[in-house]
Amino acid sequence: MSTRKGRLAALALAAPLSVSVLGAQAEGANAAVKPAAASAGVTANQPAPTSAPRKDPPIGPYLSRAIKIAKSQVGYKEYRKGGRTNCTKYGRWYGKNCTEWCDIFVSWVYHKAEIGSSAGGKHSYVPSHAAWFRRHHRFTHTPDEGSIIFYDQNGHDGEDHIGIVTKVSRKYVWTVDGNYRDAVRTRKLRRNSRVIYGYGLVRWWP
Repeated sequence: MSTRKGRLAALALAAPLSVSVLGAQAEGANAAVKPAAASAGVTANQPAPTSAPRKDPPIGPYLSRAIKIAKSQVGYKEYRKGGRTNCTKYGRWYGKNCTEWCDIFVSWVYHKAEIGSSAGGKHSYVPSHAAWFRRHHRFTHTPDEGSIIFYDQNGHDGEDHIGIVTKVSRKYVWTVDGNYRDAVRTRKLRRNSRVIYGYGLVRWWP
């Protein structure tokens, strides 16, 4: 009986020792993992690193290019073809020739400047072009050089003509318009002119 009691006492003493040894081993394993994670640059609850956001070049030089291209077209006149008017090289590029071409001209200029998508892509209908800028929160009443100007020519029924802003001052805005009196022409308007409907800001897109 005494021998049995002795064995039980020895087992009771060994149990806490086994637990403490196991705890020490687990602690050592965790300690080994932590330096490895730290060396990999990862800490607990830290999200995995992501790629850097895309950095587009400044759009200013592209807007300057668009203005230069627009100015280079001043003086170009539409021609007649088979009794049809409104025929232009811009319409041929668009694939819709001998039709109203003020918006087609604008689309052509920004395409040549390599920022066509930032100006809404290819358009031939002014109201749909203005709607694109409103939809993308880029329609404004403050002009910016290189932006698109929308006109309400008779001052009461919405956008019906379009051009490109080439210069802005405190009182005036200068533009280049296609299909203005059958040609590409420059204009100078007061910023509070009733024929100005608004502006579309050309920014990187998408």
